[in-house]
Amino acid sequence: MNGADGRTRTGDLTLTKRLLYQLSYIGTWLGHCNGLALDNGLTAGGFRTKQRLRAQFSEVETQVQTKGTLTVICGPMFSGKSRELIRTVHIAEIAGQPVTLLKAGIDLRYSVDDVASHDGLTMKARAVNTAREIIAIVQSAPVTPTVVAIDEGQFFDQGLAAVCIWLRDKGMRVVVAGLDRNFRGEPFGPMPELLAIADDVIKLRAVCMRCKDPRVTATLPQRLIDGRPAPYDSPEILVGGLDSYEARCLNCHEVPGRPDPGQLIQGMLGH
Repeated sequence: MNGADGRTRTGDLTLTKRLLYQLSYIGTWLGHCNGLALDNGLTAGGFRTKQRLRAQFSEVETQVQTKGTLTVICGPMFSGKSRELIRTVHIAEIAGQPVTLLKAGIDLRYSVDDVASHDGLTMKARAVNTAREIIAIVQSAPVTPTVVAIDEGQFFDQGLAAVCIWLRDKGMRVVVAGLDRNFRGEPFGPMPELLAIADDVIKLRAVCMRCKDPRVTATLPQRLIDGRPAPYDSPEILVGGLDSYEARCLNCHEVPGRPDPGQLIQGMLGH
Protein backbone atom coordinates (compact mmCIF):
# COMPACT_ATOMS: atom_id res chain seq x y z
CA MET A 1 0.00 0.00 0.00
CA ASN A 2 1.21 3.50 -0.72
CA GLY A 3 1.95 6.07 1.97
CA ALA A 4 1.48 9.77 1.67
CA ASP A 5 4.82 10.01 -0.21
CA GLY A 6 3.76 7.40 -2.78
CA ARG A 7 6.15 4.68 -1.54
CA THR A 8 5.04 1.14 -0.66
CA ARG A 9 4.90 0.45 3.07
CA THR A 10 6.62 -2.85 3.90
CA GLY A 11 4.39 -3.57 6.92
CA ASP A 12 1.17 -3.17 4.94
CA LEU A 13 2.48 -5.37 2.14
CA THR A 14 3.46 -8.11 4.61
CA LEU A 15 -0.02 -8.01 6.15
CA THR A 16 -1.60 -8.26 2.71
CA LYS A 17 0.45 -11.34 1.82
CA ARG A 18 -0.39 -12.98 5.13
CA LEU A 19 -4.10 -12.43 4.58
CA LEU A 20 -3.73 -13.79 1.05
CA TYR A 21 -2.79 -17.28 2.24
CA GLN A 22 -5.08 -17.54 5.29
CA LEU A 23 -8.35 -18.90 3.97
CA SER A 24 -10.02 -18.57 7.34
CA TYR A 25 -9.93 -14.80 6.84
CA ILE A 26 -10.87 -14.85 3.17
CA GLY A 27 -13.90 -12.59 3.57
CA THR A 28 -11.91 -9.89 5.36
CA TRP A 29 -9.00 -10.33 2.98
CA LEU A 30 -11.12 -9.91 -0.15
CA GLY A 31 -12.57 -6.67 1.15
CA HIS A 32 -9.11 -5.44 2.19
CA CYS A 33 -7.55 -6.31 -1.15
CA ASN A 34 -10.36 -5.01 -3.34
CA GLY A 35 -8.82 -3.01 -6.12
CA LEU A 36 -5.25 -3.88 -5.11
CA ALA A 37 -3.15 -3.95 -8.32
CA LEU A 38 0.09 -5.56 -9.30
CA ASP A 39 1.95 -2.29 -9.02
CA ASN A 40 1.16 -2.27 -5.31
CA GLY A 41 3.63 -5.06 -4.75
CA LEU A 42 1.78 -8.37 -5.31
CA THR A 43 3.48 -10.90 -7.54
CA ALA A 44 1.66 -12.15 -10.64
CA GLY A 45 1.17 -15.54 -8.95
CA GLY A 46 -0.31 -13.94 -5.86
CA PHE A 47 -2.64 -11.84 -7.99
CA ARG A 48 -3.89 -14.92 -9.85
CA THR A 49 -4.41 -16.70 -6.53
CA LYS A 50 -6.43 -13.78 -5.30
CA GLN A 51 -8.59 -13.81 -8.42
CA ARG A 52 -9.16 -17.57 -8.20
CA LEU A 53 -10.16 -17.43 -4.54
CA ARG A 54 -12.47 -14.50 -5.18
CA ALA A 55 -14.23 -16.53 -7.89
CA GLN A 56 -14.58 -19.53 -5.57
CA PHE A 57 -15.88 -17.34 -2.75
CA SER A 58 -18.48 -15.77 -5.07
CA GLU A 59 -19.61 -19.20 -6.23
CA VAL A 60 -20.17 -20.33 -2.65
CA GLU A 61 -22.12 -17.15 -1.91
CA THR A 62 -24.51 -17.83 -4.79
CA GLN A 63 -25.04 -21.42 -3.62
CA VAL A 64 -25.82 -20.52 0.00
CA GLN A 65 -29.26 -18.92 0.33
CA THR A 66 -29.94 -16.71 3.29
CA LYS A 67 -32.76 -18.22 5.32
CA GLY A 68 -35.55 -16.31 6.97
CA THR A 69 -37.00 -16.47 10.47
CA LEU A 70 -40.05 -17.90 12.22
CA THR A 71 -41.73 -15.94 15.01
CA VAL A 72 -44.66 -17.35 16.99
CA ILE A 73 -47.01 -15.04 18.90
CA CYS A 74 -49.04 -16.99 21.46
CA GLY A 75 -51.11 -16.58 24.58
CA PRO A 76 -54.74 -16.84 25.75
CA MET A 77 -57.69 -15.13 24.16
CA PHE A 78 -57.86 -11.36 24.70
CA SER A 79 -54.08 -11.07 25.18
CA GLY A 80 -53.52 -9.05 21.99
CA LYS A 81 -52.12 -11.71 19.61
CA SER A 82 -53.93 -10.49 16.50
CA ARG A 83 -53.15 -6.88 17.39
CA GLU A 84 -49.44 -7.75 17.64
CA LEU A 85 -49.60 -9.57 14.30
CA ILE A 86 -51.26 -6.57 12.65
CA ARG A 87 -48.64 -4.27 14.17
CA THR A 88 -45.86 -6.45 12.75
CA VAL A 89 -47.42 -6.42 9.28
CA HIS A 90 -47.97 -2.66 9.44
CA ILE A 91 -44.29 -2.05 10.23
CA ALA A 92 -43.24 -4.29 7.33
CA GLU A 93 -45.51 -2.37 4.95
CA ILE A 94 -44.08 0.96 6.10
CA ALA A 95 -40.63 -0.46 5.36
CA GLY A 96 -41.76 -1.28 1.82
CA GLN A 97 -41.66 -5.06 2.25
CA PRO A 98 -44.13 -7.24 0.30
CA VAL A 99 -46.46 -8.95 2.78
CA THR A 100 -48.89 -11.86 2.51
CA LEU A 101 -51.41 -11.87 5.38
CA LEU A 102 -53.46 -15.03 5.90
CA LYS A 103 -56.07 -16.22 8.39
CA ALA A 104 -57.81 -19.49 9.20
CA GLY A 105 -61.01 -19.70 7.15
CA ILE A 106 -62.93 -21.20 10.07
CA ASP A 107 -62.71 -17.92 11.97
CA LEU A 108 -65.75 -15.90 10.90
CA ARG A 109 -66.31 -14.06 14.19
CA TYR A 110 -65.66 -10.54 12.95
CA SER A 111 -65.00 -10.83 9.22
CA VAL A 112 -64.67 -13.34 6.39
CA ASP A 113 -61.44 -11.93 5.00
CA ASP A 114 -60.01 -9.65 7.67
CA VAL A 115 -57.65 -10.33 10.53
CA ALA A 116 -59.41 -8.69 13.45
CA SER A 117 -58.49 -8.07 17.07
CA HIS A 118 -61.11 -8.27 19.81
CA ASP A 119 -60.88 -4.51 20.32
CA GLY A 120 -61.79 -3.74 16.70
CA LEU A 121 -58.46 -3.38 14.87
CA THR A 122 -58.64 -4.97 11.40
CA MET A 123 -56.43 -5.59 8.39
CA LYS A 124 -57.31 -7.13 5.03
CA ALA A 125 -56.21 -10.76 4.71
CA ARG A 126 -56.85 -13.90 2.73
CA ALA A 127 -58.73 -16.78 4.33
CA VAL A 128 -57.37 -20.29 3.84
CA ASN A 129 -58.50 -23.66 5.15
CA THR A 130 -55.38 -25.81 4.89
CA ALA A 131 -51.65 -25.35 5.25
CA ARG A 132 -51.20 -26.59 1.70
CA GLU A 133 -53.09 -23.59 0.33
CA ILE A 134 -50.45 -21.29 1.77
CA ILE A 135 -47.82 -22.74 -0.58
CA ALA A 136 -49.98 -22.12 -3.65
CA ILE A 137 -50.76 -18.54 -2.57
CA VAL A 138 -47.11 -17.66 -1.99
CA GLN A 139 -45.97 -19.27 -5.25
CA SER A 140 -48.64 -17.44 -7.27
CA ALA A 141 -48.02 -14.03 -5.70
CA PRO A 142 -47.01 -11.36 -8.28
CA VAL A 143 -44.12 -10.41 -6.00
CA THR A 144 -42.49 -12.93 -3.68
CA PRO A 145 -43.42 -11.83 -0.15
CA THR A 146 -40.74 -10.85 2.30
CA VAL A 147 -43.15 -11.41 5.20
CA VAL A 148 -45.80 -14.14 5.50
CA ALA A 149 -48.12 -13.57 8.47
CA ILE A 150 -50.69 -16.15 9.61
CA ASP A 151 -53.42 -15.59 12.20
CA GLU A 152 -55.21 -18.23 14.29
CA GLY A 153 -52.53 -20.85 13.69
CA GLN A 154 -54.17 -23.30 16.12
CA PHE A 155 -56.99 -23.92 13.63
CA PHE A 156 -54.69 -25.22 10.89
CA ASP A 157 -53.75 -28.84 10.24
CA GLN A 158 -50.47 -30.39 11.36
CA GLY A 159 -48.87 -29.51 8.02
CA LEU A 160 -48.53 -25.88 9.08
CA ALA A 161 -45.15 -26.44 10.74
CA ALA A 162 -43.68 -28.00 7.58
CA VAL A 163 -45.02 -25.13 5.47
CA CYS A 164 -43.49 -22.56 7.83
CA ILE A 165 -40.12 -24.34 7.65
CA TRP A 166 -40.35 -24.29 3.84
CA LEU A 167 -41.14 -20.57 3.81
CA ARG A 168 -38.29 -19.85 6.22
CA ASP A 169 -35.88 -21.88 4.09
CA LYS A 170 -36.91 -19.73 1.12
CA GLY A 171 -35.68 -16.66 3.00
CA MET A 172 -39.03 -15.31 4.17
CA ARG A 173 -39.90 -13.90 7.55
CA VAL A 174 -42.79 -15.98 8.88
CA VAL A 175 -44.99 -14.80 11.76
CA VAL A 176 -47.73 -17.01 13.21
CA ALA A 177 -50.21 -15.95 15.89
CA GLY A 178 -52.39 -18.40 17.78
CA LEU A 179 -53.55 -20.01 21.00
CA ASP A 180 -50.86 -22.26 22.42
CA ARG A 181 -53.39 -24.08 24.66
CA ASN A 182 -57.03 -25.02 24.25
CA PHE A 183 -59.84 -24.54 26.78
CA ARG A 184 -58.69 -27.69 28.60
CA GLY A 185 -55.26 -26.19 29.13
CA GLU A 186 -53.68 -28.68 26.72
CA PRO A 187 -51.45 -27.99 23.66
CA PHE A 188 -53.57 -26.83 20.74
CA GLY A 189 -53.27 -28.09 17.14
CA PRO A 190 -49.94 -27.43 15.38
CA MET A 191 -48.89 -24.74 17.85
CA PRO A 192 -46.64 -26.97 20.03
CA GLU A 193 -44.48 -27.92 17.04
CA LEU A 194 -44.38 -24.32 15.83
CA LEU A 195 -43.19 -23.20 19.25
CA ALA A 196 -40.47 -25.86 19.20
CA ILE A 197 -39.06 -24.78 15.81
CA ALA A 198 -39.57 -21.03 16.24
CA ASP A 199 -36.59 -18.68 16.20
CA ASP A 200 -38.49 -16.22 18.39
CA VAL A 201 -41.50 -16.65 20.67
CA ILE A 202 -43.65 -13.79 21.93
CA LYS A 203 -45.83 -15.11 24.75
CA LEU A 204 -48.55 -12.68 25.78
CA ARG A 205 -50.78 -12.65 28.85
CA ALA A 206 -54.10 -11.06 29.71
CA VAL A 207 -55.93 -9.89 32.81
CA CYS A 208 -57.70 -12.77 34.55
CA MET A 209 -61.41 -12.00 34.38
CA ARG A 210 -62.10 -13.74 37.69
CA CYS A 211 -59.45 -12.52 40.15
CA LYS A 212 -58.55 -9.39 38.11
CA ASP A 213 -54.93 -9.61 39.24
CA PRO A 214 -53.27 -6.38 37.96
CA ARG A 215 -50.05 -8.32 37.34
CA VAL A 216 -51.70 -9.66 34.13
CA THR A 217 -51.51 -13.33 35.05
CA ALA A 218 -54.01 -14.95 32.66
CA THR A 219 -52.42 -17.57 30.40
CA LEU A 220 -55.42 -19.80 29.63
CA PRO A 221 -58.70 -19.50 27.70
CA GLN A 222 -61.74 -20.29 29.84
CA ARG A 223 -64.66 -21.63 27.81
CA LEU A 224 -68.11 -20.84 29.21
CA ILE A 225 -71.46 -22.47 28.41
CA ASP A 226 -74.39 -20.46 29.77
CA GLY A 227 -71.93 -18.73 32.07
CA ARG A 228 -70.51 -21.96 33.49
CA PRO A 229 -67.13 -23.60 32.76
CA ALA A 230 -67.34 -26.04 29.84
CA PRO A 231 -66.73 -29.70 30.74
CA TYR A 232 -63.58 -31.49 29.66
CA ASP A 233 -65.36 -33.66 27.08
CA SER A 234 -66.68 -30.67 25.13
CA PRO A 235 -65.48 -30.37 21.50
CA GLU A 236 -61.97 -28.95 21.30
CA ILE A 237 -62.84 -26.34 18.67
CA LEU A 238 -65.61 -23.85 19.26
CA VAL A 239 -65.06 -20.49 17.57
CA GLY A 240 -66.36 -17.70 19.76
CA GLY A 241 -65.68 -14.41 21.48
CA LEU A 242 -66.77 -12.75 24.70
CA ASP A 243 -69.97 -14.77 24.63
CA SER A 244 -68.08 -18.04 25.00
CA TYR A 245 -64.62 -17.29 26.40
CA GLU A 246 -62.68 -15.25 28.88
CA ALA A 247 -59.05 -15.17 29.96
CA ARG A 248 -58.11 -16.75 33.28
CA CYS A 249 -55.01 -17.45 35.29
CA LEU A 250 -53.97 -20.95 36.28
CA ASN A 251 -55.50 -20.62 39.75
CA CYS A 252 -58.90 -19.55 38.40
CA HIS A 253 -59.08 -21.81 35.35
CA GLU A 254 -61.80 -24.47 35.64
CA VAL A 255 -62.42 -27.60 33.55
CA PRO A 256 -65.00 -29.92 35.14
CA GLY A 257 -64.24 -33.58 34.47
CA ARG A 258 -60.58 -33.02 33.70
CA PRO A 259 -58.44 -36.09 34.53
CA ASP A 260 -56.69 -35.80 37.88
CA PRO A 261 -52.92 -35.48 37.29
CA GLY A 262 -52.32 -37.08 40.71
CA GLN A 263 -54.06 -40.28 39.63
CA LEU A 264 -52.12 -40.34 36.40
CA ILE A 265 -48.84 -40.05 38.30
CA GLN A 266 -49.86 -42.86 40.67
CA GLY A 267 -50.60 -45.02 37.66
CA MET A 268 -47.18 -44.28 36.21
CA LEU A 269 -45.55 -45.22 39.52
CA GLY A 270 -47.53 -48.44 39.72
CA HIS A 271 -49.34 -47.62 43.00
